Amino acid sequence: MRMTVKAVIAAECCNHFREGPYSMSNYCCAKDAVCPIFTPTFQRCRWFETAVLPAWPDVAAEWADMCGQEETGDITVTRQAICRNCGEAFKTTNNRQGYCSEACSVEGRKRYVRVYRRHKRTLVSGAVEK
Repeated sequence: MRMTVKAVIAAECCNHFREGPYSMSNYCCAKDAVCPIFTPTFQRCRWFETAVLPAWPDVAAEWADMCGQEETGDITVTRQAICRNCGEAFKTTNNRQGYCSEACSVEGRKRYVRVYRRHKRTLVSGAVEK
């Protein structure tokens, strides 16, 4: 019998309660809010991945599909990000990556330095005039 991810969470996750305080459904006591998997925006739950999912290998494929990845032993989730330089969408597994390529990274750094130096010049010239 194949169980869905949400059914496994409801049955096996020690942090999940069907009803929490203030009649909040799908309450997660670790987050003190609605379980991130049950929210409309769907967020990953590290606790579920490390503590519950290994005991349910048949559910791992559905979990990987929900996260947008192919099934592997190590689940990595890709997310869409927008390049700070060119504005193109790209996939990343690192939440700190801001540029789609090395060229955009170099261009973005040049722009940052240019703005920073312009700001420093206005501060210095403003201090001299006073």
